Parts: sequence; C-alpha cells; structure tokens
Amino acid sequence: MFEKMKFRYIVGITLTVYLSLIYATTVFPMSDDLEWILVSVAIYGIVPAWFFTYQFRQQGVTLSKFAFAQGIERWIGAVIGLIVGSIAFSLGFLWLQLNVFESIAPGWAAYLLEPVPLPASPLYLAITVAIMILLEPIAEEFIFRGVLLKRMALKTSRWGGVFISSLLFGLMHDDILGAFLFGIIAALLYLKTQNLLAPIILHIAYNAFYTLTMAYAPTWPEALRVQEMSEIAEKAVPNLIVLAVGTVLLAGFAAWLIRENVWKKNRKVVFLHKKGFRN
Repeated sequence: MFEKMKFRYIVGITLTVYLSLIYATTVFPMSDDLEWILVSVAIYGIVPAWFFTYQFRQQGVTLSKFAFAQGIERWIGAVIGLIVGSIAFSLGFLWLQLNVFESIAPGWAAYLLEPVPLPASPLYLAITVAIMILLEPIAEEFIFRGVLLKRMALKTSRWGGVFISSLLFGLMHDDILGAFLFGIIAALLYLKTQNLLAPIILHIAYNAFYTLTMAYAPTWPEALRVQEMSEIAEKAVPNLIVLAVGTVLLAGFAAWLIRENVWKKNRKVVFLHKKGFRN
C-alpha cells in the first residue's frame, strides 16, 4: 500500500531525472516549449508511471485498489460542489492577494499579474494542455494524497499527514496558500472516499479551468480578471462576492468532510468498544 512506499525514493528519482534532463538540454539546445514538454512528460508521466507500477508489482496490488470507478457516482455531487467552491475561492483569493501585496510587496503582486505564456505551435499547445489537465493532476494526487499523506499519517497522525502533505503541495506552487488549502480539501476527500479518483477528478477540473483562463486571458472572466494594479480597487466588489461564495462552499464541505472523517469514525470506535470488540 502507499504506507510502504518511500517518499524519499520518488523524490530522489524525480530530482535525478530532472537534473539530468536540464543538463542534457544545455548540451543539446532546444526551444523553451520543447524543453518544458520533455521535462514535464518525464517528471509527471514517465517517472510516476514507472515508480508506481514497480511498487504495485512489488506489493502484489493493482491500480484498481486505489482509484476505481465503482461507487464514484455517490461522490459526484460533492466533487462538483468542491469544484465550484475551489474555482470561486481561487478567483477571489487571487484578488485578495493582489490587494494585500500591492502595498507591502508590489514586486510579488506584479509577478502574480504576469500572464502565463502558452505555446504558439498547435501541436505543442495540445501537448501542454494535456500535461496540465491530465498528467499533472494524476501524478500529484498519487504522490501527495497517496504516498506523502499516508506516510506522514503513519509517522505522525492522520491530521499530521493532511497538514504536512498539503503544506508541501502548497510549496510546490506559486499560489502557496491557495494550493495548501486545496491540498487539505483533496486530502479530506481522499480519506473519506478511500478512492484517489475523487480528488483526481477535482484536480483535473480545477486545472482545466485554470488552463482555460490562461488561454482566454485577459478577456475572461472579464468581470473578475485583474490585469493592472489600477484594477485591483475597481474590481473589488465582484471579487469579494466570489471570494465569499467560494469560502462558504469550501468551509461547508470541509466541515462535512471533517465530520465524516472524525465524528463518524469515533462513533464507530465507541460502538465497537461497547460491544466488547478489540483489534
């Protein structure tokens, strides 16, 4: 199971492959787009596929034990709600960060406002979108919500695993706090469903929306999109409304998932104790 997989192994392998590819691109120069694609396919595709295939074979388990379609329909409503809440919160929270950093760290605010360039080549663009929408979410869920969450939960506690895995997930992204909160929601969803497919669907939908905003920026969503410092104050009202809606939705779902993960589990333990059952 994930508890038996060494997180440091996949980190070491990933870092070795990454550094090797960076060195190779200095010896054999190529375009920035092709370099990014090659590195991303290796880091998010080849390395995780090899690592988990090897680990599953070593333990005699199959992929279907961790990510399966059976029963996922029970969670579709919750996942859709989490998707809407995550997207709304992300849009509003970006504005909030810009509003805070505008005065105390204008350089960081300017960095957050910089558009993310997409490849001009249709082929490279299609591959980039596939990496961002499919490879990255799948690989990150297996690594962070699978291996890291379970390993840290084993070494500390369930909530220690949630916190540490989400924190490291956040540190891997530009939007550290937003990614950290997303990681907590995804971790709680996985712990409740015991099915990685649920957080994978959530992650794919979120990345798909993020990619859509990059592809159509700066014209969409025009009512919320902040392109210049002067627009931070101008678009405060719609962004605050969206932030409030997203916060309420995510807080409600987080409270529900925590109750499902803690209260019902504790109630089951108490019931078994009263019945005289022991492990």
